[in-house]
Amino acid sequence: VSSPDDVNFRKYTKDEINTVFYSIYEFLHKKYTMFFKISYVFQIICNTLSITHASLFDSLDYENKKYVLIGITNEIGIDITKNKNFV
Repeated sequence: VSSPDDVNFRKYTKDEINTVFYSIYEFLHKKYTMFFKISYVFQIICNTLSITHASLFDSLDYENKKYVLIGITNEIGIDITKNKNFV
């Protein structure tokens, strides 16, 4: 039997993280299109799952990473994929 404190130590699979990401992304993007920011999705997921932004991004599959990169580009107004330091 796990206690509520055990949630902070739970490890999530990449599939679980991708499912959570896409579900939240899709819901917020459709419902709040005018006010939507990908950074909100990241913060919600990182806080809820107790993971870092880097861990979240590294766990995302290609399609979800694409949503993130497009979202960040829209938020800051610069295509970050064209930066010579982009990995």
